[in-house]
Amino acid sequence: MRFRLSLAMASVLAVGAVSTGAAAPIPATVGLDIVSQYVWRGWKMTDEVTVQPSASLDLGPSGFSLGLWGSFASQNRDLYDAADELDFSVAYERGLGALWNPVTVGFGYTRHTFPNLDLDNGSNEAYLRADAALPMLNAGASLAHDFDLLDGNYLEGHVSPPASLLSQLPLPGLNLELGLGVSDYDQSWGFQDFKGVLSLNLPLGPWLSAGPMAGFSYSDEALNGPDDKGNWFAGLSIRALN
Repeated sequence: MRFRLSLAMASVLAVGAVSTGAAAPIPATVGLDIVSQYVWRGWKMTDEVTVQPSASLDLGPSGFSLGLWGSFASQNRDLYDAADELDFSVAYERGLGALWNPVTVGFGYTRHTFPNLDLDNGSNEAYLRADAALPMLNAGASLAHDFDLLDGNYLEGHVSPPASLLSQLPLPGLNLELGLGVSDYDQSWGFQDFKGVLSLNLPLGPWLSAGPMAGFSYSDEALNGPDDKGNWFAGLSIRALN
């Protein structure tokens, strides 16, 4: 029921955005990911097929955007309903323009809520990020601070080949992203996780795209135990664009 409600909210948001005046529609995206398991910053949150609806709304020249994201295990609900999550976010992003055109910087705030857990108001997180689109490499870094449940910082760096380079391959829409994270969640900075994700985004029309994805996560043994540091996952991503 919560999944259907969240997906309906996302759909209404996107349809309303697209239909708000034919002359100047508001850019909006609705997404749906179905993954074999949900791994977040190295933590294996679910070990079952998980459905993750999302919606985002770009507020145009202001640089601000609004986001809604959910995660709901579709199997073994008695065990994994505690991992149900619904997040609300606001973000700001701006390119450096003439100062250094390939670089964009931004900040944001996310409110994590867990409908099946009694956690008062959930958890609040703020982040800073910077990304650079270089000729042979896309690279970026983000620093997130959790004020509540984790009460600490997570620093992640990520790299991926640029679209101009991947377009030379016989598989259009292919993307590879590698990320490395460290945190001080245990009161001292140390390795948190490594993640690699390979995805394929296929256009299915003027406003719809979809494709498979596969990934691997390797985490510090304190997160999932010494026998479960590495986790493979796969799934399908669908995006409806304005």
